[in-house]
Amino acid sequence: AMNEGDSDTKTIVSKGNTYKITATKNRFHVEIVAGERAGETSNLVYVPNDKSWNIEKNSGELIKLSSLKKGLLMAHLPDGNTIEMPKNLNRQEAMAFLDSEILNFQDCQYAELN
Repeated sequence: AMNEGDSDTKTIVSKGNTYKITATKNRFHVEIVAGERAGETSNLVYVPNDKSWNIEKNSGELIKLSSLKKGLLMAHLPDGNTIEMPKNLNRQEAMAFLDSEILNFQDCQYAELN
């Protein structure tokens, strides 16, 4: 619920990397500032009319990661499959559910952020 021009930056440390995350309206810019992958950056983009979060490739192409459909969270996998998240899970339960569903995608650079 940020307005145009608003910005908030946080720094987090996870699994040996330090991330600088800058939030603006409908966007997160993630920069790894220290650690094994220092210098890597990514943009996460929210598309309101699709109610989806997407990763933005260098070409500008958006790849859907998650969306809402009829009030349910849908996780979109690299192979094109979609996982419907069960309702009423807390964060820990949701992450355990996703972990059990995406074992084939542990090489994904975002797997370590959970």
